[in-house]
Parts: sequence; C-alpha cells; structure tokens
Amino acid sequence: MQGNPQTIQAIQTALQSNNIDQLREIAFGPGGFQNNELRRRVWPVLLHHVRLRPENIPLIPLTQLLPLIRFTNNTETNPQITAEPLIAHFEPSIHDMRTIMNDVKRSFNFIIERERTMSETIVNQVKNVRILLLRFLVTIMKKPLHYFQGYNLILSVFINVMISTDPPYPGEVETCFQVIKKVTYFYLIEFCRGNFINYIYTCFHYTLKLINLLNPSLERIMRPSPAHYFIDIVSWFYVDGPTNVDINARRYDAFLSVPSPFFPLYFAAVYFHSKRNDLMNAENILTEGNKLVTRPATNEDELLQEALQLYQRFPPDKLENKQHHEVILLGVVAVILGVISGTYAN
Repeated sequence: MQGNPQTIQAIQTALQSNNIDQLREIAFGPGGFQNNELRRRVWPVLLHHVRLRPENIPLIPLTQLLPLIRFTNNTETNPQITAEPLIAHFEPSIHDMRTIMNDVKRSFNFIIERERTMSETIVNQVKNVRILLLRFLVTIMKKPLHYFQGYNLILSVFINVMISTDPPYPGEVETCFQVIKKVTYFYLIEFCRGNFINYIYTCFHYTLKLINLLNPSLERIMRPSPAHYFIDIVSWFYVDGPTNVDINARRYDAFLSVPSPFFPLYFAAVYFHSKRNDLMNAENILTEGNKLVTRPATNEDELLQEALQLYQRFPPDKLENKQHHEVILLGVVAVILGVISGTYAN
C-alpha cells in the first residue's frame, strides 16, 4: 500500500477505534491520508460526522439517461444533432442541462493526458466515468439547486478517489454518490442556490480580511481590485493536469477534516501570503492570484498546516477585523474544493 507505513498504520488504527480527532490530525500531516484506498474508507467517516442530513435523493436510473449518454459520448460534429429534445424533460433547467452536458464532455481529460494514448481501453474508461459524472449531476441538480461551472471538476476528484474499478460496481457507485451529496449540501450549497455573484463578493471580502491578519500591505494592494475577478474562486482548488491528480485529493484530505465550509479560504489566504512578492509585483494581482492557487505548491503540507493554525486562531464566527473591531458574520458557503484553472479547459 502506497505511503508512509507508520502513517498508514495510524490511519487504520484510528478507523478501527472511530477516532475522528486522530483522523483530522493525520489529515494535516505529510501526505494526508496517503492513498486513495485509504481515502475511500476515511472520507465517508469524516462526512458522517458533519452535522447535515441532506434530503433523500435517489440516484437516477441509468436507463433514463441513455439518450443523454449517446449525445455526450458523440465526439463527431453533426449539425442535425441537438441537445434540446433530449434534455427538455429532465428536471434541471434547459440552460443547466446544456452546461452540464458540455462540461461532462470536457471532464476527465487528465486520464487521456496521463496515459498519452487513445486506446480502446482508455476511451471506454473515460466514457464510463463521464457517464457516472452525468448521472450524479442530473440527479443532484434539481430545483431549487442550480449548476455552476467548476462543480464538474469537484465531482471528478471524488469520482477519481472513490471509484476503484472500471466499470464500478453498484455499491461503490452508491457510496460515492452519498459522499458527493454530503459535500454538495454542506460545502457547496450556497453556490447551488442561484445567487452566485453575491457570494463571490462575500468571499472576496472575507478572504481579504484573512489576508489582512497575515499581511496588511498585501491586503491593501488587493482590496482596490474589482471583486468580479474572484469569480474564478470556483477554480481555486482544482489543480489541473495529469501529474497533479494526487494534489487535489491531498487538499481535500484537509478540507474535509475541518467541519466548516469556510476553511479553503484560509488555505487561499496563506497561499497568497506565501507568494506575496510575486503577487505584489504582478500587473493584475487578482488574475495572478486566481492562477496561483490552481498550481501545486512546493510546500503543500506546510501551507495546509498554516491554514489550520490561522483557522484555529480566527474561526469564522470569531474572526475580528482589527481595524474596525467588529465580528464578521457570513452566511455564505465559500469552500471551494473545486476550481477553475481547468473548468473551461477540462
């Protein structure tokens, strides 16, 4: 089993004794939960302890998706093929369904890039995971929820970790779906409620307050920039590219170990601070910042530990603006597990 033998043993022991505190501590150690085999066991346990009871949403039968699957897997350009007749009877809006299908067709490209081949085996593997992604998206994105771009990338990380066989067996699919459902309803729900831009502005100001605690000079430079640049916040935590797949899982080890949807912003703040010289010399500091967090750092473990220390010192409900002495109360879920450097490219 890949990883540090002592850490692996510690994870297994914590799982056997249901020691959640120990698992959360291990998440911030070198390499986190070490490998996907262990993550498939640990992530559901961590999410079980999230105070959330998402509604009972049954996974849509695969047979109902067959017309969409045929369209999604069609790689040829045919002007006579249109998605409209196929998607009109599904619960997500026509606009959402069109976006979902386009994003699904762009997802999991890292498998092809990693294998550097388009063999029949690889083609079938990509088709299988895209079908699974489509099934999850169409099931969850029912009114009043709305799809947002970048959500497909977040789900692709969980599918890549939680699904071990190709094609997956039914029990594995159901477990993966339950994990994704909890992640959506706990971490991403505010982004799915259709008021996306307002939450972006809230995240922008919240992140600046965190940066101010670390480096007031950097915060002053970032503050005048238009908040709409932060629309790429949904791409902050998806590191694109076939060689960076493990980085995404490593970050989610930590994100899921802190039972708060705000924690990824703490990671962004310490990451920005660690690259303060590059940011302060950039022509467009926010554009550079959006690109920055979607690239792996050389010290991922160290940054995650610093983010945890910042979170413990200034948790969301007690974070104080030292200039104005007021408590920040936020009603937004600004987690982004997800990210965009690859949202449109992937």
